[in-house]
Parts: sequence; structure tokens; C-alpha cells
Amino acid sequence: MNFQNFGIKIGFPPGSPAKYKVVKFQDYNISVKEAINQITQKHNIPKPELYVLQITFVNEQQQKKFKWMDESAKLSTYPLGTNDVIIELKKRYQLIKIFDGKKLSNVIVDVTKPLCDLILYLSCKFKLKSSNLSNYKLYCSQQELNLEQSIKQLNIDITIPLILRDKDDIGQSIESLSQFVMTLDREDEEIGNLNQLSLMVPAKSIMGILKEGYLKKQNRKKTWNTRYFILTDKYLYYYKTPHSSVASGIISYREHIIRLQGSRKDSKIELIPKSKILTSASTHTHPGAYVIKFESEFEMNSWLLPPFSLDTSSTSSGASLAISSGNPSGGSLSSSGHIPPMNASGNSGFNRSARSKTMPAAVFGIPLDRVPIGSDGIPQIIKQTIDYLESKAMDTQGIFRLSGSVVTIDAWKAKYDRAEKVDLSPEQDPHAIAGLLKGFLRDLPDPILTYDKYNAFIQAQLIEEQPNRLKVIKHLIKSLPIVNQLVLSHLLQFLQRVATHSQQNKMQVHNLSTVFGPNLIKERPKENFNDNVQALVEDTPIINALTLSLIRDYAYIFQDKEIPEIKVLARTLYDYQGDPEQVQDENDRDLIFPKGVSIKVTNQGSDGWWTGEYQGRTGKFPATYVEILPHSPSTLMRQKSNTNLSKKKKFMMEMDNTKSKVQDLENNAQQLRDTKAKIQKQIQDLQAERLQLLHDPTITNLISQIQSSKQKPDLAIIPKNIELLQSKYEEYKKSHEDLQQVNTTIKEEYDQFLQNPKKKSLDSKEKDQLILKIENITTNVDKYQNIRQKSINSKRIINDDLKEIKQFFSLDQLKNSV
Repeated sequence: MNFQNFGIKIGFPPGSPAKYKVVKFQDYNISVKEAINQITQKHNIPKPELYVLQITFVNEQQQKKFKWMDESAKLSTYPLGTNDVIIELKKRYQLIKIFDGKKLSNVIVDVTKPLCDLILYLSCKFKLKSSNLSNYKLYCSQQELNLEQSIKQLNIDITIPLILRDKDDIGQSIESLSQFVMTLDREDEEIGNLNQLSLMVPAKSIMGILKEGYLKKQNRKKTWNTRYFILTDKYLYYYKTPHSSVASGIISYREHIIRLQGSRKDSKIELIPKSKILTSASTHTHPGAYVIKFESEFEMNSWLLPPFSLDTSSTSSGASLAISSGNPSGGSLSSSGHIPPMNASGNSGFNRSARSKTMPAAVFGIPLDRVPIGSDGIPQIIKQTIDYLESKAMDTQGIFRLSGSVVTIDAWKAKYDRAEKVDLSPEQDPHAIAGLLKGFLRDLPDPILTYDKYNAFIQAQLIEEQPNRLKVIKHLIKSLPIVNQLVLSHLLQFLQRVATHSQQNKMQVHNLSTVFGPNLIKERPKENFNDNVQALVEDTPIINALTLSLIRDYAYIFQDKEIPEIKVLARTLYDYQGDPEQVQDENDRDLIFPKGVSIKVTNQGSDGWWTGEYQGRTGKFPATYVEILPHSPSTLMRQKSNTNLSKKKKFMMEMDNTKSKVQDLENNAQQLRDTKAKIQKQIQDLQAERLQLLHDPTITNLISQIQSSKQKPDLAIIPKNIELLQSKYEEYKKSHEDLQQVNTTIKEEYDQFLQNPKKKSLDSKEKDQLILKIENITTNVDKYQNIRQKSINSKRIINDDLKEIKQFFSLDQLKNSV
């Protein structure tokens, strides 16, 4: 996929309004840090410094890889053009698992900080025996980690538990510890299996399969996990997905007692080890027991295939039915007839010839590529139900929307699962056959639009431009398995024909898309029920819109009909005559146009130059010379469903921002309350200290002496005397400076007089001037002598007053009084 045209799929942290969104960057040569800023700013995510990016892609060997992205590196240096590229916006603080030799613990760690900081934290959390932290090492996938580097620098997969180990520990090898830790990380694992059976069994490698599909299994916490079970004649395997390479568990059910837990309507069975069976105990007290839950009694019966079967014998408690699983006789399906081997024309990669000829073959709840098919590659059940509905139910009101008889549907299911020769023509209830078709699609362990492609289809439907959206959907359809493509094409053509009878059956295209959407595409079930509900609420409108597009735009997606390009029109704001001095190249010429006309924009360049068409001519022009016209009504109608989605996402983002602001206000209010509490505590402490001082005899004596001293008249005028002392000191300082200046002036004039060559022969005029100067000097000397005398007097007064103050506040008197 061309990421420069369609953008890149971005994953957002939990709690964000959208799980994934396609983001298109104007420039892919920006740094990773700039990309983080653009993503967070565009989606109103605060504090971009708290986030990092991780890229996931499929390499040339078709292996799924991931890499933490360096903030200083260019975005274009990463493999953005490879298959299934996803860039995850992750928080710096991630939850990882640490095994300290005793237990597996969750720890929050900053992926950008060196691991030596983590060791310091772990020393406190796990109370490590050795005080020398250099004795401890961290391992991941049996590899020792460099503690001077961070998780991001080492490109560590945080889904794999880390092992903390003392280098002086001479216990188990790191290889055996790693295998043990991976076992602990499986929350529903039964450790007892590991001593006998290896879990390194890919789901696709199992042969001789009797039955397979998703069931619910009770874990050690008494909650239910959805797992993919595969039944053979000896073992019951269960995996997280049908494509898992490692089993979550393997049950050797021949060594177990199989019995019902509760009544048959509860649709639960329990597998109890023969060595631990307690004949008088309840079903919840058997150690090492497995509890498996089915959707219905019918589904439970379809799994109870010999030798994995129940018996009519009862336990001594009489509470439930039980029999050792080695007895092939008895069981609810033992009398249901047997069939020859299945058609081996499929290409699923399993050895179908390994099935026993006496084993019943299932149709419901098994992968699509293992369902019996006809010569045209379409499963027989799909072809037969569609043929029936086309002949008898095209005008039936509410077909597919109204429910049929559950009893009738289950009866037809049983016939198909027993591989009987099925003839639907006698059936009088078309709604039951419609329900049979929907039930087959719903029970597929992997839907038509597979789990692996779920996020890709959801993001494709979110593309606003219809041509680009159809191109991406078409590309994804072609990436599905061949049998999925054939079934989807056959079904969509049928639904188109059903919609042509909408006047009679009241089932228009949007009604059909609402009914079939959840059966064609759905997200892989999650262990947390609340997460499933939230995803269903968020994605249901997108799934319905996608199904609507598949039906309505079938010709563009499956029949290679040319997808219409987007017509972007613009109105010219100015006359453009081009550059008259430029040599007009055929491939690089200007588009000449007058002001006020409409032109077609064919490409919007990022350099400010666009290309377009006007009156049959093509060329380039400045982007600032035009303005884009709004979409036409037909374009808006085509984008109606996606516009509604955008409004919803906008509302969700506004709600998220409001919640964030409310949370900030609550945090600020809490901080103010904490500050107020601290101040009140300090006030109480000060009041308590004041009361303590008031009851101290020494302090009381000192306070009484000070109060009695304040009443003395001499002490009362101290402030005034201090002000007077200050003013006299300033006066003394000023007179002293003036006196110095006069002294300097006299000396300079006297020196000039002595150096005058005419000082011995002066005329009468010069003598008069000299006498006048001497008189002036004498006057100044007398004046400043008075000033100096005043200064001396002021200084003496100051010294006397300071001496009195010193005597009054004698340190010895204060010391004796205390």
C-alpha cells in the first residue's frame, strides 16, 4: 500500500477515543519526535513528551517484527512501505512482568530509562538479599540485558517477562527458568501438563482432527477465557488463536473422567484426573480439573464425539453423569449414525484422511476451508440455503430480520453435522432457513473477513474519500483466502438480488448490512467482557457501513469496474498568465486561466504548486491563486455514513477532553485542600507552641520586664532620639565633606600663588585682588571651623546617647534577669 497517498495506520493507547486511525503526514522526512508532536496535537492528546512510538511490520520473510522508534531518527528511515505496518503511540511508562525466582510480578517502568534504575527499584520491591546490586542481572528470552541501556534502546518485547537473577545463584539454568516463566505467564495454564507433553505444537500442524472451534475454559481465578480447542482421538488442545504456534494447554483426556457440571442446560463439562477423583465431592473441589463451557446444549453434543464422550452411568453423588473417556459406547450421539470420510478436496493443510470412517463430520463451528464444498468451490450449506431462499423467500417480508424457529434451525444443523443428505425444499418456514445461513456464518471460528484483517477493514472504512476507500477495501478483499473470497462474492450477489425486492420484503441494502455485518466481520473475543461491549458499541456503525459498501459497490470491488476519481473543483481568484520568460516544456508548463472561472484540480503539491485542467489544457499554477469549492451533493451523500462516524468521534474526543479538564480541576482542588490542611496544621502547631511559651516561667518573667520597661519615660523617647541621632550623623557627614573640599581648594590656590613668577612685583590692582581672595578664604575658614565644631559636638552627642542605650540594654542585665 502506498503510504504517501493513503497514510499510515496509527494505534493509540488504551482510553483514547479511537483504537486505530489512518494518519497522513505532509512530510515523511520529519523526525520521530516531530511525528509524535503532530499526532498528539491533531488528536488533542496532552503532554507529547510522555509518549514514544513503536512500529510493527512484516518483513520479506513474512515474519512479524517490531521496533521502538528513535526520536532523533527520520520517520522515512523506517519500513513504512512494507505489509501490515502499524505505528503504535505508546506511553513511556509501561507495565512489564518480572520474575524474581519465586513469583511473577507486575512493575511499571519507564522504557526510556536505563535498566540499572530498574534494578535499584527492584531491590526495594523484592527485598533482595545482596546489597551489591552489581550481582544481579536481567534476562529476556534467555539473553542477558545490558543494564546501561533502556528497554527502548535494546528493543525489548515488553510482553515477554523479564527474569531477575543473582549471578551467584547456582540453581536452575536460564533456559529452564525461561520456559517456566512462560508457563507462569499463561494465566489459564495447567502446570501438570508440562512434565508430560510439550506445548510447542502449532495449531496448523495437528492431524486427525475430530472437532475444532472456540469454547470457554475456566481458569484458576474461576473466570472464563475464550480459547480455540482442537479435539483428536487422544488429546484436547487449546490455543489463543487458530494460528498460534504454541499451545496454551494439552489435555490427555483419556486419563480423565468426563462428566457434566450441573444440568445439561448449563452446557458445561468437567474433566477430572482419574488419580484425583473424589466420588463424594462437589464438582468445584477436584484439584487439577478442567471446566469447559459451551454456547448451547446442541454445541456441547456436537463436541462429545467418541472417545471424547459421556456415559449414562452416574457417580455415587448422583449429581451428574460420568464415564471414563476411553469407553466409545454410550453418549448422547452414539445412536446418531455414522458417515463416510469428508471430501478431501480442501487445501487446509490438515491430513483429513486421518479421520476415522466411523467419526461424524461437523459443518457448523469449523474453519471455512474444512467445510464440504461443491464443484464451484462454494460450501454446500451456503449454496443450498441461498438456492432455497431465492426460490421461495425473495418476497417474504422481513427475511433475515425476523427470527425462525430455534427448534427447526437446530434440527437442520444436526442433519448437516451428521452429513446426512439434506433437502431443504420441504421446509415451510423461510425464516428458519435464513437463520440457518446466518448461524453458519456466525459460528465460523474465523469470520469471512478474518480476525487478522479486522483492524485493517475498520480503518479502510474510515477513509473519507470514496475512491481511496474502495481501493483499500478491494486490496484487502484480495488478500483473503480464496474460499473466503468465493463465499463473500456469492453471498453479496445474492444480497443485491434480495435488495431488488425491497418493496415486497422491506429489506433494503442498509437493512441487510445491519443484519449481516456482525456475521461477516467481528473482532477477536477478549477475555474482559467490558472490553468486548465497548468495542462492539464503537465499531458497530463502522461494520454496518462497511457491509453496506460491500453490497452497494460490489461492481467496483469484485468486477474490476473502474473506480471514479475524486473531482476536486476550484474557483480562480486572480488571472494567471504564467511565466513569459520560462521555456514551456510539454510536461512542465503553466496553466493559463482568467479570474472567476472553475478549474479541475488533479494534484495538490506540497511545494505550493498544484496541477489542474482548464478547457482541455493541463498545467501547473500557484495554489494561492484558487480556492477549493465545497463537495457536490452526490459526494456528500456517498460520505454520509463516514461523516456520522466523524461526528461521533469528534463528540467522543470532546467528551474525553472534558473528562481530562474535570480531572485536572479535581486534582487542583485536591492540592488546594491538601495545602489548606497543611496550613491549618501549622496554625495549630504555632498556637500550641504559643500556649507552651505562655506557661514557661522564664518567658513570663522576661515579658513582664519588657512591659515594665516600656512604661519608663526615658525608654519611651528612644525612637525619637534615634531619629535625631541619625539626622545629626548625616549633618556631620555633610559638613566633614564640605570642609575637606575647602581645604583642597585653599591648597590649590596657594600652590598657584607660589608658582606665579610675578609674585614679587605686583601692581596695586593685583594686590587688591589678592587681598580680596585672602579675605574670602579667611571667611570660608571661619565658616567651616564653625561647621567642624558643630560636627564634633554632634558626634559627641551621638556617642553619649549610644552609650546610654548600651547601658540600658546591658547584656549582663538581660542575662541575669533570664
